[in-house]
Formats: sequence, structure tokens, C-alpha cells
Amino acid sequence: PEGFIASQNIKPKTKIKKGRLVYVTVSKGSKMVIVPDIKGLQRTQAMLILRNSDLEQGHETKVFSSSPENTVLAQSPPPGETVPFNYTVNILTSAGEKEKDYIMPDLAGVNIFEVYRLLRQKNLFVENLSVSTNNLVESGIILEQAPAPGYKVNKKTPITMIANRQDDDIRLRRRLINIDFRLEGYRNARFARVNVLSLSGSEIVYSRITEPGAPIRTEAAVRGDALAQLFVSNELIAEKEFPAPGGE
Repeated sequence: PEGFIASQNIKPKTKIKKGRLVYVTVSKGSKMVIVPDIKGLQRTQAMLILRNSDLEQGHETKVFSSSPENTVLAQSPPPGETVPFNYTVNILTSAGEKEKDYIMPDLAGVNIFEVYRLLRQKNLFVENLSVSTNNLVESGIILEQAPAPGYKVNKKTPITMIANRQDDDIRLRRRLINIDFRLEGYRNARFARVNVLSLSGSEIVYSRITEPGAPIRTEAAVRGDALAQLFVSNELIAEKEFPAPGGE
């Protein structure tokens, strides 16, 4: 505490001559620091700022909100307050929006591109696409799905489709598509992934940490109609359609 003796140059209970000088160090008290404003930042960035300010993270509470997951919504003590060195700062962070449940529709017999559009209306997406061959069924028609119709699903539910591919469909010649996205709207590097769905099946063609504003350019070999999906931190951010060329 401030004003207390922190140390002395002669050990306690040591016999000394009268008049000898004894040097002591008087405490100025704890080092004080100013609490920074970390509201609105991602949790990892906020923790780095706290450490650089000689502060520690205290208790973290999560609540559902419209802010992106792990965004700092509130803090205690508030910004600008003076506190001792290594003081703990409690934070309130976002758990993202509460997932809304939907009933999985029956998509058997529907064209895969129409499936994409129907699911997109409910913020759902196909994560895995497999292909089967039946020359009596039009290419692109859904044969099987998981989860089955009637199950509750939300945007975090993995959805798998099996689509038909006719062997003699001229539109299904293998072709190369060029995919171009850009990581926009972020202040920090994020994990980005590009998934491509076509009647060749599903394939991850890009998967790495990407800097904000950086272009994401890649290519994929596909058959028939194709869809490229950009995921950032496992959240679907953008899609691009690549319709199959018409048959000759």
C-alpha cells in the first residue's frame, strides 16, 4: 500500500551503531492503468489490448445478439476508469443470433439449383453433394436427402443431397470454372473456405487464413450447373452460380 516501507538496506533485528543511516524504500502504491475501450471488438483482439494495457480478462458472459459471434458488447470496469495494475476486466460477448429452427422440406424430385434457392430463403445450405447415376431421371434431380423431410434444422445443420447424373447428358462434360471472391467487411484476418457443388459432387477448393480485402481466386473442375460458396469462420457469406452451357 502507498506510504508503507517496501524494503530496507539493513536486515531487521541487526545491531547497528547509534547514528548510522538506514535507507528504506517507500511504496507509492500499486501501478495504476486506464481501462481501454474494447466494446465492439472481437474477443481475441480485445484480450490482446487488455494484455498490452497490463490488465487481465475476468469473467466472460455470453448472450444471444444480432452482433457477430464473440463481439464484445459490454465491459466492467467501463473505459476510461483508472484501476490497479493487473486488474481484471469482465466482459459480455455475443453468442450470435439464436438459431431459428425450420422443418426440413421434402426435396426429392427437385432440381439441385432450385434446392439451393429454396434452402437459401431459410438461411440453410447444402454442405455435401453426392452423385448417383440413373438414365431414366433428369440430371440434377435430387434422389435422396439428409436430414429426412420433417426433421428440425437450422443454419448449423449439415445438409447432404444425392443428385442424379445421366451418363449421356451432353451438358455434363467436365469443364473448368474460375472462381473470384474478395474478403470484405472484416478488420482482421479470417479463416476462409470455398466449397464448390456440381454434378461432379462437392469439393473444397480453397481453405486458408485470409487477410481483409484480399482476393480469393481459385478454380474447379465441374460438371453441369455449379455453385461456389464462400464461408468465413464457418459462416456462409457469398455464393456464385455457374450454369451449365446448353447442349448442342
